[in-house]
Amino acid sequence: MTPRRQLSSADDLTTGQIIAFGALVWPLVIGQQSLSFLLPYYSQVIGLPLAALGLILTIGRVFDTGWDTGIAYISDNTRSRWGKRRPWIVGGMILFLPAIWFLFVPDRDATLVQFGCAVFFFFFAWTMAYIPVLSQATELTRDNTKRNSITLAQGVASTSALIIGSILPFLLLDQRTAGLRSSFADTLTNAGMAIPFIIDSLRAAVISGPERFGKIMLVIVWATSIALPITLAAYVIKVREKPVEAKAPKGSIFAALSNRVFQRFFIGYAFMMLGYMGRLGLIPFVVSFIFHATDDLVLLLLAQNVTAIIAVPLWSYLLRRFERVKVVIISALIEASGLLLMAFIGPEQHGMLYFAFILMGVPGLTIMLVPYQIAGDCADYAKWKTRTESRAIHVSLVSLTKKTGAIWNAASVGVVGYLGFNPKVAEATPEGIALLTGFGLYFPATVLIIGSVLVMGFPITRRRQQALQRRIDRRAAAEADAPSLSKAAILAGTPA
Repeated sequence: MTPRRQLSSADDLTTGQIIAFGALVWPLVIGQQSLSFLLPYYSQVIGLPLAALGLILTIGRVFDTGWDTGIAYISDNTRSRWGKRRPWIVGGMILFLPAIWFLFVPDRDATLVQFGCAVFFFFFAWTMAYIPVLSQATELTRDNTKRNSITLAQGVASTSALIIGSILPFLLLDQRTAGLRSSFADTLTNAGMAIPFIIDSLRAAVISGPERFGKIMLVIVWATSIALPITLAAYVIKVREKPVEAKAPKGSIFAALSNRVFQRFFIGYAFMMLGYMGRLGLIPFVVSFIFHATDDLVLLLLAQNVTAIIAVPLWSYLLRRFERVKVVIISALIEASGLLLMAFIGPEQHGMLYFAFILMGVPGLTIMLVPYQIAGDCADYAKWKTRTESRAIHVSLVSLTKKTGAIWNAASVGVVGYLGFNPKVAEATPEGIALLTGFGLYFPATVLIIGSVLVMGFPITRRRQQALQRRIDRRAAAEADAPSLSKAAILAGTPA
């Protein structure tokens, strides 16, 4: 029997494997997209108190933050014939399917307890898969060009997932596409392909307002349910991970936490994520109550995500031309510019609102994915200094900054609700508008700029990272040869 091919060097990594691995994040990203509509739906349609929902989501985010480091340490120290990442990736993605149905397709009489259980289940499954995926992305190859290719493949998969998550609700639920849906239903009927469920859905009356958020989440959940088994099968078939020997050195949390080079990047990036992730919870309320464009939210997100795909060649060029940290800084400043533009334009300037969303789409997921490769570089430095593996811990700490931003995302909604903003009224008060503008636009833009300043001058350049790899290789080769040299010396009757 011919042995299955395993990835052991940069030459082993094919374009097909890069695509299959990059596509693995597709269902994980589109599955999370419903979080934008979660609190508005639970508060405005089901009728649960916004402050309590924000508190529960915040607690769930705190749990998720701790679980990040937990699954990172566990996967770093997993020893199996399938590798150390693959068992957790496969298990987490399998659990992710029931988790999204439980959270995003609730009963109309759902309680806060049910919401809390669904939130914890969702974060448990998502993180169980996502952290090992990001860790393995820095391990499949040591070639910088191919590492950038993996990041770009994940970025394309992520942004295309966001586009599908926007365009499907637009095509299936928007008033502007009602005629198209009706014509398609007639075509299916005339062709003898009239499946009642599909025909009824295509001809259903258009729902507007908060009720629409529930339908949007249902469409996204269905898209995730279809994509997940396909992408998971492609990963299992195409991408191989080297088995980990039982006696391999165990991972270390200390190696990451004591890494001064990484600490510098970690602090600055934490500020970036406080702004980038923190703005997401309030953006739907900003669009609805400041710009009175509730029904345009999906189309705004679609414009943003299409821009992200169009901008991929730009980021590919910049990653070849500049150091990774500089590319992250550029993307953060562009994001801040879009938020500040929204803060300064008037509520009736919907054209400028679309331009602001397009501007925020330019960074794509560069600001989200490239830092994981920077974490991989920092892990190489830590391995050289401490002789222990801590790659997933470094990756999980980068993810920790995002989870901290997501905690603020949830907390800011609760704080705004506590300070007096009421999403159940048709028109927000001037005080409510000020709260949304301050917490949803000015604050995230400010911390994005602060984070950009803090990460300037990051010391691990592309050239230094390659030098670190050569040193690690030489040391590993010397340690591997040492036992055989000692035995040869003994057989010869001379001291080692």
